[in-house]
Amino acid sequence: MNDRPKVPTIRQRTNPSGKKVWIIDYVDPETGERKRETIGTRKEDAERRKDHLYDEMMVQWRGDGVLLQDDITIEDLLTEFFRHKERSLKPKSKVRYRIYEKNFLDFMKAAFPQVTFCRQIQKIYLEECLDHLAQSGQKNGTVNGQLRWFRTLFNFAVRERRLLTSPAQHISGRPDDRKARPNKAWSPEQVEQILQKLNPHWRQIHEFLYLTGMRQGELINLTWDAVKLDDRIPHISIQASDDWTPKDNEIRHIQLGGRGIEIVKSQSKHENHPYVFTGPMGRKINPNRIYDVLKEVLKELGFPGSTHWWRGTFTSRLAEKGHSAEALAKLLGHSTTEMTGRYTYFRDEHLQQIVHDLDPVTGD
Repeated sequence: MNDRPKVPTIRQRTNPSGKKVWIIDYVDPETGERKRETIGTRKEDAERRKDHLYDEMMVQWRGDGVLLQDDITIEDLLTEFFRHKERSLKPKSKVRYRIYEKNFLDFMKAAFPQVTFCRQIQKIYLEECLDHLAQSGQKNGTVNGQLRWFRTLFNFAVRERRLLTSPAQHISGRPDDRKARPNKAWSPEQVEQILQKLNPHWRQIHEFLYLTGMRQGELINLTWDAVKLDDRIPHISIQASDDWTPKDNEIRHIQLGGRGIEIVKSQSKHENHPYVFTGPMGRKINPNRIYDVLKEVLKELGFPGSTHWWRGTFTSRLAEKGHSAEALAKLLGHSTTEMTGRYTYFRDEHLQQIVHDLDPVTGD
């Protein structure tokens, strides 16, 4: 199959009984033969079948080896999406996601009532929805939140083989009209002081958060079967268990450096549970305890922050060392580099060093 497949065509014809039906004409890319399918009396059914057929032809032509599932309605896609997200979304996030869902459905029903199926969604519809929100008085931050939701929704559709590509992937965000973001990362000097103040047991746990960029819940629920120190590239896997689901409900691998490996190897295994990191008594860590220990140290040092600042510190220090946003997004489990940018905070000292790179080189 060398030539790019031709887009199937649909047309209406009258069958021998006198009924008008829609048919699809296409050329089989494998054999070169012309083929015809009779669909029925509804043009929208023929349109969906044409799109599905062409998607399959393109997948085979590109060698992707993945065939799409049957098309579903937008409302059914949303049902699948929220069922997938049920265990990983926090209560506040669920409320926000439902608001984005309502914005989308209300707009589509008012502006494009004929569009009811997943594969009918086009980039222009999403852009017009965002424009409508902006024109109705929503701030850019809210509109960008809707865009991030679109990306999450349609990336899910691609993973579930409902779509080949996301209609939201090339839509640009709007200028941030919020106040300057507060810095949510510690300097290297602050990191050193914080770790020195923590007692040895909690120091290793917080240091591991810093070295890996893991979320607190991911560390607490890390089990020994997800630790692969003997592989060619030592790593840990973030994966769901019977009683816990990661934020995006996807397996993610985090490579470990030398110090990270040392910390994992120093942990004790317990017969009564599979967790790598435990509290001082060898039990599963209470999420509040990790923050309470850190809060006492931050108060003593006079530093702001929370356990989530380790994630921002991890991202910011690696970005300052020149590592790409794409690589950092992979480590953090972000679907877009835009999200990674929200975790990146450059120190004034680093920015000052950058501008000095343009100073002219003077001779003696």
